Amino acid sequence: MKCLEEYCSKNITLIVPEPEIIDFKEALIFAFMGFLFSKGENNCLKSATGAKSDSIGGYLYYPL
Repeated sequence: MKCLEEYCSKNITLIVPEPEIIDFKEALIFAFMGFLFSKGENNCLKSATGAKSDSIGGYLYYPL
């Protein structure tokens, strides 16, 4: 964070999330991916995965 502060303009404010959010970031990301899946929107981006195209990853399982 100190490096970012040194390289960022004085007009930019860095906002650091609360430790609870940082600790649960993976769960938050997967929840967001599930939300995108439920809306039929891409949740796997080629820019992040190296795939040829964006896609909708995942599967919805219903209780028996």
